[in-house]
Amino acid sequence: MTRTISLVAALHDRMALVAQAMAERVSPGAWAGYRATEGLEGRYTKPASLGGAPTLDYHRPGEPRATIALGFLEMTHVEEEDRDPPLVIRGGIEERKAYEVRLPSGVSDTKIVEHEFERTTSFAESAKKAWEAGAKASLGVEYAGVKGAVEAFGKYGEELSRQDSGSERTRDLIRDEFSFTGPVDTFIDAFRARNRQLQVVRARADFDGKIYWQTGETAWEFTTFRTQFLPVAKRIADDSIYGYNEFMKMPLSDAEIAAIEAPSGKVIEFVAEYDNVVTESLLART
Repeated sequence: MTRTISLVAALHDRMALVAQAMAERVSPGAWAGYRATEGLEGRYTKPASLGGAPTLDYHRPGEPRATIALGFLEMTHVEEEDRDPPLVIRGGIEERKAYEVRLPSGVSDTKIVEHEFERTTSFAESAKKAWEAGAKASLGVEYAGVKGAVEAFGKYGEELSRQDSGSERTRDLIRDEFSFTGPVDTFIDAFRARNRQLQVVRARADFDGKIYWQTGETAWEFTTFRTQFLPVAKRIADDSIYGYNEFMKMPLSDAEIAAIEAPSGKVIEFVAEYDNVVTESLLART
């Protein structure tokens, strides 16, 4: 099971703050008096004017001339946000197997006993499969054509697979060596107890793109949010960059900058169901 929110909703707050910052510093036209708290109305589109590039197209509520768009969408990275505590859905699953050992008096022997329990599913294996299933569905619909999405999804999937604490053979196969001197009439017991657990994981994807801001009278463009708009907003851009003077004259506060560059709201939630081995042993009865 994978849950997510739309791209339009995920980047709404960032784009509303960008629109407010622009409206406060340049001739606002239809954006006059705009505050981010008004919100934006938006949609995901692939306009012919941008060659069909995936685009988030927003406008001021009730004012279609006041538009802001993030075109040529690119997924920059995916990173884990958090995990819920594990939930035991079936506890105390026990597996037992007894191996008989008999030796006559005076005879010594060394036995190697190997037992393979039922195959378990690790957290990493389950999480990677759940993530890949959700990613595949998203790539076929919402992220179709979004630059970098395949790579970002794949990189996070590989990170999940590296989190496994050990191979399944190590977890499912138990082996030990025993030495006996007869008379012996006993058993070697293989025992394992495990819980079946599930855990909800949330990962956050972030994006970049070209900003188009239109007032009904003028139009502004920033080639990317991260490499052009943010440096302008932070007043660290080259003075030849469009918007430099406007943001130098009326600087954003540190809190405003932090809000604008905060992570996107694109949180993808998925569920891993896996086995947690509580104990396992291979012991000779005494």
